[in-house]
Amino acid sequence: MNFVVGSGTTYKGKPPSFNVMYIDPVTMLPVDYESYAFELEHANKYDDPKWSRKYNYLETYNLPDMSPRSFYDHSRKIFYNETEAVTYRAHRFLDGPGGEIGQPCDYNCRMIFYCQTMANDYDEWQFCRDNDKVEFGNGEGLLSFQGFIEKTWY
Repeated sequence: MNFVVGSGTTYKGKPPSFNVMYIDPVTMLPVDYESYAFELEHANKYDDPKWSRKYNYLETYNLPDMSPRSFYDHSRKIFYNETEAVTYRAHRFLDGPGGEIGQPCDYNCRMIFYCQTMANDYDEWQFCRDNDKVEFGNGEGLLSFQGFIEKTWY
């Protein structure tokens, strides 16, 4: 899964936000990731700025760790499970209006999110969206990187 980074500026359907990534000091590998959002309605109502933690990757997505295998497994859940896709969409927009909270996420919607979480750049995303090049049934997903996942990932 890729990281949806925050921004202190406004974005249509998404509040200002920032992220915190926790790194193992020895290996320098990520061990957790959190997203915080600015509570604009609270600030306007009470004249008091407030930032709230919106989600934590390990807790929210029930990931065992931050390894590529864990991200890969969750990307497949997003594709096959509408509830996971709806949750991912809401979190992409930090529960803002762009997250279309409560709206369904059909096959095409889930495919877009699957590709977003699997691709490292726009070309890979386009490749993923070309359905005849993606083999979901073989357990490997977008690109054949099984060897990468099965070996030590750092």
